[in-house]
This record gives sequence, structure tokens and C-alpha cells, in this order.
Amino acid sequence: MLKLDIKKAITEIKKKKAKTVVLQIPEGLKTKTTELIERIETQTKAKVITVMDPLWGACDLAEEEMKLFKADLLIHVGHTKFYDTKIKVIYIPLEYTIKEINTDKLERILKNNKIKSVGLACAVQFHNTMKLIEKELKKKKFKVFIEKGGSKSFVSGQVLGCDQTAVKKIEKKIDGIVFVGDGLFHPLGITINSEKKVFAFNPLNREIKDFEKEKELYVRKRYGAIAKAKNAESFGILMSRKRGQFQKEIALNTKKLLEKKGFKAFLFSMDLIKAEYLMGINIDCFIDTACPRITEDNLNDKPILNLKELNEMLELK
Repeated sequence: MLKLDIKKAITEIKKKKAKTVVLQIPEGLKTKTTELIERIETQTKAKVITVMDPLWGACDLAEEEMKLFKADLLIHVGHTKFYDTKIKVIYIPLEYTIKEINTDKLERILKNNKIKSVGLACAVQFHNTMKLIEKELKKKKFKVFIEKGGSKSFVSGQVLGCDQTAVKKIEKKIDGIVFVGDGLFHPLGITINSEKKVFAFNPLNREIKDFEKEKELYVRKRYGAIAKAKNAESFGILMSRKRGQFQKEIALNTKKLLEKKGFKAFLFSMDLIKAEYLMGINIDCFIDTACPRITEDNLNDKPILNLKELNEMLELK
């Protein structure tokens, strides 16, 4: 069961006597939008303006909308704090309430792969479930390691697609990693940045996925993109204006590097980076300086590389 607790938001709205509140809600929860608005407006005197643009993470706070609407508070649903900001933000993380969990199948898989020391990581919604798994695995005599990630606001074991610090801190102590959560993005991020075996445990359907094959497919796909990029003469450097993804200096340095190597390089700025916005642009290859998800989503038939892959391509060329 998905728990969405807005008591903290209600308390803060009343405390600040907020008149206007901006609400940000992720794509998967849009069905709860009107319910949340009604709960806030009936329990407080505030008016709610909901930002309906796509929301993929806490790297994407509605700061400009806050200024435009002269709002008093931003209610950001589904994520924990990612960066500091001058606006007042109330983060409302989601949480799946799972009271007990059977780890027998997971235990067999770990033993079959000769894994005795396990590192646990999670999406923030499954933190409590991860703690249940930790308890069960310890009962079964596994050594279990959990560390806190790159941000002070992260819960223990929490990872993002762009932050696997929680795993990196324990990698030398463990034989394998278990990610607790749904979806492919987070465990794939762990897999491509770790030499350890990675398993994803989805508490919603009890499925356990070995990510070795996913890693092989990903690596093959990425080297395919690098091979295509070897023939490129012009590069489009993608810059996101989202504050949590904005990397102006890196983009400028990348342009300078490419031009020094004799290539044409162009800077393209967008808030939301989408394939449609790049249609008709005469470019051979794109370089992503924003969210790592962009390279995985394949913008169009042109190759798109991250910065590490660009360096590999330049060395090959």
C-alpha cells in the first residue's frame, strides 16, 4: 500500500499562514492530483496551483513558478532534498507500507551466487522495506551493509540514477548488491558503476531480477553508440536549465575540447530535453551534460553519448 502523508505540509502551511502554495507531483501520481489539492485547500486557507509539467526528480524544483505566482511554499511530492535553494520547500516522500516480507527466494539466489556479504540499496519509497530485508538476511547469517548516500537529506541506502554513493562506500566490503525497489533505472545505474553482481528485488510483485544480462545489453548498446559517433563531424552539446542538472562550465569545456580536436560543436539549451525539440537540427552526434536518463532514453536515430563515452570515442578516433 502506498502511503502519502501530507500532515507535515498541512502543518507548515498553517504555521506560515501561506496564501498561495505550488504543488509538484510526479507522473505516476497524477491520478491523485485533485485529491491532494482538495485535502490541502479544505484543511488550510491556502490556494493550490499545481505545476503540470513532467517531474522526474528533486533536481527539478519549480523555482521560477514560485517567483511567478509569488507563492509562499512549494510542496514537492515523491522525492527527498537534492540541492539547496532559497525558496521554502516541503518534501513529501512516498512510502510503501509493507509489514512483512519473505526472503527465502532471495536467500537461495544469494547462496547460489556465493554471496555472503550483501550491500543493500533502495529507492526512497522502499526504505522501510529494505530495513525489513536487512533484518531477515541477518537472521539467516548474511553480513549486511548499508550506507548513507551523497546528500545529507538521503535516507540510508538511498540511490538515484545519478548518485550511487551509498553503494560505492561499501563496495570493498561486499560480494554482491541487492537493490530494493521497482523499475530499471536505479538498479541499472548501480550495475554499470559496480563490478559486483546486482540483483533487484521488487517488493510489489516479489520478482527478483539478475542485472547481469541488463548490464551486457546496456554495454553493447552504449558501445554501439560510441562506434556510430566515431564518424561524427558535428556535435550538439545538450544543456538542461533545470537547476539540479545545470552544468554550464562542463558544457563550455566540452565544446572547447571538441573544437580543439577539430570538430564542430554547438550548445543547445532546454528545460526539458526532448527529441521533438531537436528535429531538423543538422548534427551527427549529441552529448548529454544533464540527467543520465537522457542517454538511456535514446532521443532519436542520432547517437547520444555521456561525457565518459565521449572521452572513449575521442581516444578510439
